[in-house]
Amino acid sequence: MGSSTALKVDGYVLVSTHSYAPAQTLTIFRESDKYLRVIRVSDSAPPAILDKPVPADFVADRDEEIIDVGYAASARIARDRLEVMGFTLEATKKMFADGVAQRIAEMAAWIDDSEFGDLWRKDFEHLRQMTFERWVDGFRTLKESGVTEFTDDEERKCDIGAFCRWLIKPEDDQIAQFPAGDFRYFIRAVVETCSPESIFSQEMTDAVSSGYYDYSEAIAEDARAGLMDDTPMNSKVIVLTEGVTDRRILEGSLRLLYPHLDGYFSFMDFHGTSAQGGVGALVSTVKAFAGAGVANRVVALFDNDTAARAAV
Repeated sequence: MGSSTALKVDGYVLVSTHSYAPAQTLTIFRESDKYLRVIRVSDSAPPAILDKPVPADFVADRDEEIIDVGYAASARIARDRLEVMGFTLEATKKMFADGVAQRIAEMAAWIDDSEFGDLWRKDFEHLRQMTFERWVDGFRTLKESGVTEFTDDEERKCDIGAFCRWLIKPEDDQIAQFPAGDFRYFIRAVVETCSPESIFSQEMTDAVSSGYYDYSEAIAEDARAGLMDDTPMNSKVIVLTEGVTDRRILEGSLRLLYPHLDGYFSFMDFHGTSAQGGVGALVSTVKAFAGAGVANRVVALFDNDTAARAAV
C-alpha cells in the first residue's frame, strides 16, 4: 500500500506528495469538511464503500476494510477562504505577472550567455506570450482533458496544443509553469478554471493507512496551527468593535451568512477580558496593536456617528 496524498479538483490531480499533505494546502479546509467512510479493498475488485459508520476502535479486519479519509470543499468555498487569507484574485494576478517577468529576465540572460541557449528559446517564447488569462485558459484545457503529465504521444499533442504541452513540461520548482512562492496562489488561480460547484479534495487515505496520520486526527486544524507563526495569511483576521453588541451582531451574521468562513476571524472578547468598550477604547486598542507590531490583519469597525468620525 502506498502512502501518498493528493490534492485534486473534480478528480484532476493538482499535486501529489509522499506521506504528508502540505500544510499550506490544508489551510483551505476546515474540520467540518472532513469525510470518513469505511471501504473494502480487494485485489480482485474495485474499492467498495460500505454503508456503516466508522467505529471508534477501528481495526482492519480479514475483509481488508480501510477508512477512506480526506477533506472536500467546493470551489466557491475555497475561493472565499483564500480571499480571506489574503490570496485574492488581484494579488494572485500581480504575483503571477511579477513571477513571469522575473523568469523572462532570467531566461533572456541564459539564452545570451549559454551555448545551450537554443534549447530554451521555445520556453522563452511561451513565457513572453503568457498572460494570466492565457494560463487560465490553458490549465482549464488540461483539467478538462485529464492530462497531467508531459508526453510525446502525437495524438495527445494534437488534442491539447503546444502551449498546454509546455504547461505540463516537468519543472523542479513549479506546477504547470505557475510562478508561485506560496502554493495557495496557484490554487486561487485554479479556482478561476472551475465552476463554483467544482470540488477540491485532499485525499489522505493512503497516508492514514500507512500510519503517518491517525484517522481521528484534526489534520487540517493542526496544519493551520503549525503555520500560525509563519505569516499573517495563516492567522485569523482580528475584528475590533466599539462594544459587545456590535460583536454579537457581526459574529452571528458571519456564522449565518458565511458559515464556511467561521474560524477565519477572531472577534474582541469583552466579557472574558473585561475590556472596555466605546470609541476611545477602540482607538487605543488599534494604536496598541500597531505599536506592538501585531502580525495579524486587523479590521476596526467604528459606529457611523460624530464621535467615531472624530476618532477616526
